Order: sequence, then C-alpha cells, then structure tokens
Amino acid sequence: LDSLERYYAISGRQGMDEICRLWEERAHTKGTFMEIRHFDRVYRGISEGIDDDGALLIRENDRIVRVIAGDVTI
Repeated sequence: LDSLERYYAISGRQGMDEICRLWEERAHTKGTFMEIRHFDRVYRGISEGIDDDGALLIRENDRIVRVIAGDVTI
C-alpha cells in the first residue's frame, strides 16, 4: 500500500508520463528485441517503451504496434 500511495502521489504531481518513465527505467526493455505471444498472434520487434495506457510499444517492421497483453520472450 505504501508503494501504491507513493506512485499515486507521483501521478498526481507529475502525471502519468513520469510513471511511464519510471517503469521503463526499471524494466530495462527499451531497445530490446522481444517476441510476444498473444493467443494466436506473435509480435516480433524492438521495444519502443510503453504508452500512456500502459501498452507495450513494439516496432514490428516499419510500424509501431501496441501490445496490451501476452507472454514475452527476450
């Protein structure tokens, strides 16, 4: 609960951009090749970070794909 309160306060003061920045900083996945399996679809590409809704952004070929859920292999 302490962590929840802390991040809630950060989002209130600095907005969700700061929450996304902190998550990306701790996840160490930006710029990493990933494979994400979501049901019968497989996404393969370089992680571009996350968006304001928390979706993982993957550069797959020449486009950015938003991935909401799936099993990730790095």
